[in-house]
Amino acid sequence: MTKRILFGLLGSITGGILAVIGGVLFLRLLLDLNVIRSSGWEDLIYGILAVILLYPLGVGLGGWLALRRTAGRGMWWKALLAAYVSEGLILLLADPLGLNLTTNLLGGLLFLLPPLAVLLAYRLNRPAGQGE
Repeated sequence: MTKRILFGLLGSITGGILAVIGGVLFLRLLLDLNVIRSSGWEDLIYGILAVILLYPLGVGLGGWLALRRTAGRGMWWKALLAAYVSEGLILLLADPLGLNLTTNLLGGLLFLLPPLAVLLAYRLNRPAGQGE
């Protein structure tokens, strides 16, 4: 059980980091090919958007692949749904809970909660008779 959790966390975080790096490199290529620019803010805006959209994608797919390899079960769409819902809840609750007052807290939650949500979705996805 501990091995599966460690593999799931490692796969989720690695998948998220690889997705963000790939997305930022692809974004850099697109911005370099764009000759006409309206301002210098495109780099920042698109970079933040790429991180927010691609990190849960990489977390979901990386966690699904790692957990699928160790346990032989799991659904990719549940992993993606869990990662995106957790990030969406963090972003929606950032102002009411005061999470945006400290960027370290908000960034840490955005980094840690999607992998934990993928593990929770995996845990809730087990067959009915399995008492693991």
